[in-house]
Amino acid sequence: MSNERLRAAIHQAGIEVEELAARIGADPKTVRRWISGRNARGYYRTRVARELGTTEAELWPELDLRVEGRDERGEILAAYAQANALAAPDWRALLQHARHEIDLLDFTLADILPTAGTAELLTQNAAAGCEVRLLLSAPDSAHLALADAEQGEDISVRDIPASAQNVERGITIAEKLMTVEAIEARTFIAGRFNTILRFDDEMLVILHLYATSGESAPLLHLKRHSDHGLFEQFADHFDALWQDAQPIVQRPPQSTG
Repeated sequence: MSNERLRAAIHQAGIEVEELAARIGADPKTVRRWISGRNARGYYRTRVARELGTTEAELWPELDLRVEGRDERGEILAAYAQANALAAPDWRALLQHARHEIDLLDFTLADILPTAGTAELLTQNAAAGCEVRLLLSAPDSAHLALADAEQGEDISVRDIPASAQNVERGITIAEKLMTVEAIEARTFIAGRFNTILRFDDEMLVILHLYATSGESAPLLHLKRHSDHGLFEQFADHFDALWQDAQPIVQRPPQSTG
């Protein structure tokens, strides 16, 4: 069912979809999906309501936006001392069952995108209407070299940091995936963030620690229960970083002649 309240609010504001999208840092295609009935993420709902001079509850009355009486600890399904714990959930299974939203954030996504079958699953999900966003570091970010040094690598003997090489691999895969309309990819320049793997209302968060490999870092398995809980905090974090990130521009194929 389309969101006629949102459509009417945009019309009453005297702006076009493209202008609203530019103001809130979203893609116009995403805004059109909200109008067609897809629920916007909490970060964007707040910005849309502010730009249109109304409230989230007015634009999305079917959502429960109350904050009182919530037990946010209930959103933590499990916590693991190490991400590679045998009992830890398999992100591939969560990816396979995602139907609406997939957000992947990591410095390199080197343990995700190159994995056999991942690109095919992302393409299939996107073709079925799932919105996919890939967020990884810019290859020229100084933070990559710092991350390598933190892990004990001698970066003085490398022309290109090891992490930067992994980023380039991820970008190459992302460029191919972006031929599907619902898949977007961006790069950021910032310090190391927690790895976030979101699949609809479930999320895996790897809490990176100093001089600790990702597989040895703690892992949280979250499930969304409210618009103001722990899950939404990490989702808003992703959205804020996404807004300031640069879209990946598909490079022309290299000549073989």
